[in-house]
Amino acid sequence: MERVPAADIAVIIIVIVLAAAAIYTLYPPTPQHPIPGGPHTQIIISTDFGAHTLLRENVIANISVMAALQKIASVKTAYGGKFVVAINNITSNPQKYLAWFYYVNGILANVGATEYIIHKGDVIRWDFHYWGNAMLLSAEIQDFPYMLTNGYSGKTYNTTIAYDPIFKNAAITLHKNLKNLGLNCTIVPVSELTEKEKGHDNLILISRNSSLVTNLFNNYKNLGLKYRMSGDYVVDWNGTRYHGDFAEAIQSPFNPKGTSACENVLIIISGTGNLEDAINALTSQSMKSFWYTSWN
Repeated sequence: MERVPAADIAVIIIVIVLAAAAIYTLYPPTPQHPIPGGPHTQIIISTDFGAHTLLRENVIANISVMAALQKIASVKTAYGGKFVVAINNITSNPQKYLAWFYYVNGILANVGATEYIIHKGDVIRWDFHYWGNAMLLSAEIQDFPYMLTNGYSGKTYNTTIAYDPIFKNAAITLHKNLKNLGLNCTIVPVSELTEKEKGHDNLILISRNSSLVTNLFNNYKNLGLKYRMSGDYVVDWNGTRYHGDFAEAIQSPFNPKGTSACENVLIIISGTGNLEDAINALTSQSMKSFWYTSWN
């Protein structure tokens, strides 16, 4: 079989991501002003969906992601320097579905690394991972809460927490923690969530079996969800069953621009337990990969 150049796979991946369609047609998000302060402006280089951190460096703002990366690492590029093929001698391999992806505050970027200009407080993550069954991994939870506090390209959105009644206490705990970060944050039962809130806001959905989360789980392949509830079990995309809790993030499918708009995000917290461990992991920023999981 003819070998596909590593650089070509970057183009294919970007086309796939940009082609991701919205599932629902709702209201467009309304940006609010970025929250001042936030984390150091930094680049993280990792592998295997964030499981292994290779480098973490502070960088300056107001330059491109590519320029910042080249200041701290050895970088091999293609297509006139627009696409990253290798970082510190770790090279994309199309035959094994391995490639470099970059995320801005947990959101998969929809432009090349030479085009995105870093804003103060951005956390840029370059991760080398398998994409054969994860082409639409449009966001990641490991860099929570920066997708909420810092957003993408300097734009942030209101945050709404929607919960099943049995998870009210867990939702209240998360709401307090996000308010302490200075977020404009609303808390409502899932049954009272409006179409406008889904379309405008970042949505944190704390739910096990509401019709809303069930519809999302039924579309897990199209949305790029690794974990979902199926009956009395948590099931991953390989069909393995678990008891426990999980948290995962995607770009919002309620945004009419699709799941590659780099605007509002959807964070799902679900599982067979009380979900408090997942919420504590998020607010303590102790996630060790692109997903939080707690199996028992």
